[in-house]
Amino acid sequence: MVRTLIRWARTERRHTRTRFTLVFGGVFALIGFALALGTASLGAIEFDTTAVNVDLLAAGVLGIGVLWIVVPLLLGIRDTPDPGHLALLPLRTRTMMAGAFANVLLSPAAILTVIALAGLVVFSFRGGVLSVLVAVVAAGLQLVLILLLSRVVVASIGTSLSARGWRVIGQAAFALIASCAWVLRFALDDAADQLIAQNNPALSQTLRLLPTGWAVSAIEGATRADAVATLVPLLGLAVACGLLRAAWSALVARSVIRTTIARPATGATARTRAVASPLAASLRKELLLWARDERRTMSLLVAICSGIALGVLMAAMGVPGMLPYGGLCALVVAIFIAANLYGFEADRLWTTLTAPGAARADVLAKQLAWLIVHTPPVVLLTVIPILAAGEPATYAIPWLAASVPVMLGTGIAASVLMSTLIAWAMPRTGVGAQLPFRLILGPRQFISITIIATAIATALLLPLTAVLIGVVSDATWLQWAGAPLGIAIGACSILLATRPASRQLERRGPEILDRTTANVGLLQVL
Repeated sequence: MVRTLIRWARTERRHTRTRFTLVFGGVFALIGFALALGTASLGAIEFDTTAVNVDLLAAGVLGIGVLWIVVPLLLGIRDTPDPGHLALLPLRTRTMMAGAFANVLLSPAAILTVIALAGLVVFSFRGGVLSVLVAVVAAGLQLVLILLLSRVVVASIGTSLSARGWRVIGQAAFALIASCAWVLRFALDDAADQLIAQNNPALSQTLRLLPTGWAVSAIEGATRADAVATLVPLLGLAVACGLLRAAWSALVARSVIRTTIARPATGATARTRAVASPLAASLRKELLLWARDERRTMSLLVAICSGIALGVLMAAMGVPGMLPYGGLCALVVAIFIAANLYGFEADRLWTTLTAPGAARADVLAKQLAWLIVHTPPVVLLTVIPILAAGEPATYAIPWLAASVPVMLGTGIAASVLMSTLIAWAMPRTGVGAQLPFRLILGPRQFISITIIATAIATALLLPLTAVLIGVVSDATWLQWAGAPLGIAIGACSILLATRPASRQLERRGPEILDRTTANVGLLQVL
């Protein structure tokens, strides 16, 4: 039966494969192969002491474990075949788990992980035959631990997605990690330097105490002929694998049970309120979507976390004068995500197209709702750093007062207009369906973002010029004239973009609906 499940998974992957996934899958495979070889080489390089090899190998295995958790969540990868598809078959949970684990073990990612863990065996050559045998056992247990941990995380996320609170927590954590990834790069470089110099004992001890460092700790103990230091990490790996297997079994059984039990349909709990106009109805609908749609929630969280990440980076670099620009960073991210605002609609756009004269109200409501949702966090990310930084950041107040209103108004106006002209389908499968953006920009996305950036830059010329002249001539009133100019330009941009956007929606509505309802995955055709 396990062989049948493996063939099932291969057939499913073959039928969902496209030219795009093949090309970029090959690119990612080459990158992964280079990273795997780099990790494996850490066991062969001669450093001043073997402790450096141990610490770097522990850090490399930790990175592999993190990738096995983050990448499936990012790309929406799930257990194949899905246990829910096998709910009505007389199969035991053990058989389903064996089939899913065999598919993971035979995947290209697992092969690259084996290459990376080969560095443990290479490192063990320094200690003789016994240490090589211990390294083979430890590397095998470490591989099983990483794969089981990945399956448990993926399965737990899948079973907890029915709870709104857990979804928001997971989205916030993912958005924070994704936004701060470029900030973490500097911390990783510093940590690598500390490991090579061996001047941070706490970091080295932490890497060895984590489960991802137990294998290399056992090998180090075997090279020193220390039985306790060898057996304790090996027993820890075995026990951890057993606990993870039990947790995965419970999650698989739970997913099967939840699939077989039909949930009774429930009506709406809140009464439908009468609204005074089509604009009020559309605005209420948009605000409810921002409160309930996971993709929109994720877009807001990613924008906020991007602003926070910039603030953290500026604080770490000792540049307090740049702290207030976290609000602008969050605003830029939010504007570029909104470039496909009608792509978020998908089949919900059908209700707008079937209502006579609803296009103009829908376009205007989308812009107003976006402003209502994004203005408070942008203002907070701008004002709070100014108050915290004090005197070094006060110079930025006139510039931000002129820039933020222009970018709010012109940004959402250009984004909604481009969304009616160049809309694209968003991922609708797997956990990756919550992402508000694509990992790889195609020609449509690039054209849309370029036009939006050009419109914002053009709108910023007048207010920023006024502020610049005021600063040069020391005219305070002219510095603050940029704020009302920015508000006026932002408001005019919304009014000017509403009419052509609504006309495009009326004229090309069915085409937009057909294009945005394509059932695509995260790495399929752009």
